[in-house]
Amino acid sequence: MTDRRLNTKAACELLGGIHRNTLGNRVRSGAIKAYRDGGRVYYLESELLRYIKPPVLAIDAGRRVTPGWEHISVADFDAATAELKEPYDD
Repeated sequence: MTDRRLNTKAACELLGGIHRNTLGNRVRSGAIKAYRDGGRVYYLESELLRYIKPPVLAIDAGRRVTPGWEHISVADFDAATAELKEPYDD
């Protein structure tokens, strides 16, 4: 299976809508490799996917809520975080 080649705009969108200058800074620092083919610059999708961080769950970050959790009811949130509120048994 071949890896998809993404242009700069698609690469920026995949990385969460970052600005193209930010993508360029990551290329210059060596974090991401840019490939050139016939005067066009492209990036491999598999390399970019390594830099996408998984969303932080609210139960992992205390009260920091990520998009997508705002629709959960208070009861469901309390049930999901109940084990964090209980004291540890020593």
